Amino acid sequence: TVNPFTQHLLFAKADAQLGDDRKLSASLRVRKETDTLPENRELSLPGNDLDRSNDETRLDLLHQWTRGSWQLDTRAGYEKFQWNPKSAATEPLVKYRAANDRPQRLTSSADVIWDGGSPNAQNRQQSGFTLAQEATYNGLAGHVIKGGVRLKDMKYDLSGTARSVAVVETLLDLDTGLP
Repeated sequence: TVNPFTQHLLFAKADAQLGDDRKLSASLRVRKETDTLPENRELSLPGNDLDRSNDETRLDLLHQWTRGSWQLDTRAGYEKFQWNPKSAATEPLVKYRAANDRPQRLTSSADVIWDGGSPNAQNRQQSGFTLAQEATYNGLAGHVIKGGVRLKDMKYDLSGTARSVAVVETLLDLDTGLP
């Protein structure tokens, strides 16, 4: 089963001129993406699918202050990302394999078809805050001097697993076609 990639995107931006020398900007981006793909494009039976989601939320505030040849930028932000591929089924992944050897050996076999659930059940997340201060001086002809500091506090959650269901490999009998 293949469901096409879908994306829902919300973007908002607001600017305010607080005075001749001050400006405030705020921006927001919310993005939600989903799709469904076969675990293996060439070998998967219907139902051996991977549901994927990728979500992003980002908020950014910027205050700019200009005095003569100086511009000071103060920025504060928040961001959150989540990547979550997971199986569309809970059954074990069964990899049917075939080998031309007599007697057949699993070690010298090749995959023929995949059935059941996907072992993928990852849930990767990161979120955090940013605070930055930059100073720009453009009072020298032909030159710009810029410097600043940035503090970013991030939290990471790498939960989930790439092996959420059992993976069973079974040989198909070359004479009967049965496992």
